Amino acid sequence: MLRLRPYPKENEALTEYLMRLAYMNSHFKLSNFLKSIKMDKPKAGRFGLWHTTQLTNLTKVLSIELGRDVTDVLQLHQRYSQTSWLYEKGRTFAELVVDFPRICTGCLAEEHVMDWRWGIATVARCPKHKLPLIDTCPQCHKPISWDANLFEFCPSCKQPWKLKASAQHFADIELSALEWKLWPEVDGTLLANSTLLADVTFATYVAARPFDMLIQAFSRVPYSANHSELILTGIQLLTSPEHRVLWDERCNSHLQDFTETIHPPMQFKHWVKGTYDESDFLNLTSFNERTEYVQKARVKYASELYDEIPRYHVDIFSLAKAVNLDIGDVTIIFESQTFPMVNTSFVGNQKMKFTKIFNMHYITGLISEFVKTPPYKDGYLTITAQTQSVIQHLCNFGDVVNAVLTKKIKGYFSSTSDLSQVIVPTEPFKIWLANMLKSSCHRPITVVDASKAIDCSNDEIILLVREKKLKWAKHKRKGEFINGSSFKTYLESHNSQTQT
Repeated sequence: MLRLRPYPKENEALTEYLMRLAYMNSHFKLSNFLKSIKMDKPKAGRFGLWHTTQLTNLTKVLSIELGRDVTDVLQLHQRYSQTSWLYEKGRTFAELVVDFPRICTGCLAEEHVMDWRWGIATVARCPKHKLPLIDTCPQCHKPISWDANLFEFCPSCKQPWKLKASAQHFADIELSALEWKLWPEVDGTLLANSTLLADVTFATYVAARPFDMLIQAFSRVPYSANHSELILTGIQLLTSPEHRVLWDERCNSHLQDFTETIHPPMQFKHWVKGTYDESDFLNLTSFNERTEYVQKARVKYASELYDEIPRYHVDIFSLAKAVNLDIGDVTIIFESQTFPMVNTSFVGNQKMKFTKIFNMHYITGLISEFVKTPPYKDGYLTITAQTQSVIQHLCNFGDVVNAVLTKKIKGYFSSTSDLSQVIVPTEPFKIWLANMLKSSCHRPITVVDASKAIDCSNDEIILLVREKKLKWAKHKRKGEFINGSSFKTYLESHNSQTQT
């Protein structure tokens, strides 16, 4: 049985209470403390997450060590499951409980108790002392571990807590109205609504990746030194026009050629749903990119053909917008592997295409080779998605763009950010179209594509089948696919009659 057996404090959660229990009984690492009380399969990490089996195992030994019923201790953890806003799908950070210790050095100096609210990813400062919560030692710069020494000093360097001068000045700055809304009551009641939480988590992510073209959600908040600084910088983005102007200037210098197509400040304005009153400028002027906020799939499988710079990553929606094509045409190009994917491990099926990631810098370099003025205008055609000859030959505009990029036909684009029209030499293009039609007619053709090719309705295609001018494809669902050979024969006859 433990020598000192304190009751839990109102503002503690389970892990925080166990830390104090370990400290008062001269134990340090939380994992070692759980071993010492003979917990079955003691936790060694991820102390922000307790599974049912782990709670059951803890209950058995803790009731013995404390010599009493431990319902009050387990209720500390139930607070998380009863507080709905701590987890919500669809926002940048789905779960708001972080998996690393954060402390207010002022509070610990007064009382050796850790507040459960320090572990909330949207809380930046302690309302009492106004100091930013720390997760990294200001002196040795190592992450704070779940070690009871933290009640007095850094577990790594053993030095007493001493805040950086840059953090000390916050003691004279009152919490803003927005910060107060993000600070929960002890029972979990929160003034912030779901829109505010979504905007703050999004802004925090942007503060970590200020020049990224791609926004990717996280289920849990990754450890990154000085998380409080990220939150405060995110709040500045939401409330300070001065900070957004400074960010815009930095983006222009970092992204240069892409500011007209994919510009993070413009994306930020689009994605933020709430409106926020202006607040004092906190003078957080650094825009450091944090690698912890780049998911591994974005860099682990990077092509060796080019340097992988995550800030140039885009999803298929942003890619389509950046090159002025629709999603269908861009899909044709990436499925042909002309636009290579960064996360090549996630090939998947058609439904998975929205998880694809591309490097915009590499793609722009690929397109730039074809941005030229044609040597002469005569003998050239301008092709767009509405060009009838493309549709009549069972092609998509994406097929034309892809053929140019792979040099199957000669062609030119007006700029790297506009593939919506392509200039091609007339005769070679006609030969290419004929070959594409021939290839398409080697396989069944959907009724929808057939109707587009001859500019009629789906019902008229079905009527042509009844008149035996077309045939249903074998081994396919009747009413949906046309035999390719019969369609080619009909199309040739239809085109010759149209020309005469």
